[in-house]
Amino acid sequence: MQNNPTIIPLAFHVDYWNNLGWKDPFIKPEFSERQRQYTTFLNTQGNYTPQLVINGKRDLVGSNENAIRDLVSQELAIKKQFTLIIEQSSIKEHQLNVLFDNDDSDKNVALNFALVKKKEVTNIKRGENNGLKSINYNIVYDFKTIKNDPKSKTKIAFQFKEDWLASDFMVVAYIQNLKTRAIVAVTKSEIN
Repeated sequence: MQNNPTIIPLAFHVDYWNNLGWKDPFIKPEFSERQRQYTTFLNTQGNYTPQLVINGKRDLVGSNENAIRDLVSQELAIKKQFTLIIEQSSIKEHQLNVLFDNDDSDKNVALNFALVKKKEVTNIKRGENNGLKSINYNIVYDFKTIKNDPKSKTKIAFQFKEDWLASDFMVVAYIQNLKTRAIVAVTKSEIN
């Protein structure tokens, strides 16, 4: 599963562990809120880490490898109904412009876009893991959701800092049903 290009994990770092002595540099309060919304929708016992939400429909503890493998295999067997294509992702004047196209005319879906850093190593300087290194993959740096409107724009933009390397990042996009939370199309793109 690790090398399967159709599996696109995203790491949304939450902020509620910051009181343990070390602040995660990738957190965003909106990612914690996103997890709370999933907790409500999926009717789980509460927020926890590491939590995996697979295709927007089911959650699992991130250490339960057998259950994850089984559920991912089930999801991979489901044919996606729609197509989402990132036509171009390019940087100009510290802005990442993403041009996309999709064939879903349903207004009950949302288009989600994530600016993702592929890998980063951080030194933990405080707390119970003081002195250790944390290796993080597919870190969501920014996330945007727009309502699906086939008549509207097919472009979205992210701020892209001058000291970032385009090759360290990718853009992930997916269509999500607003009622069921199911992901009905997904794609990713390198940044040109």
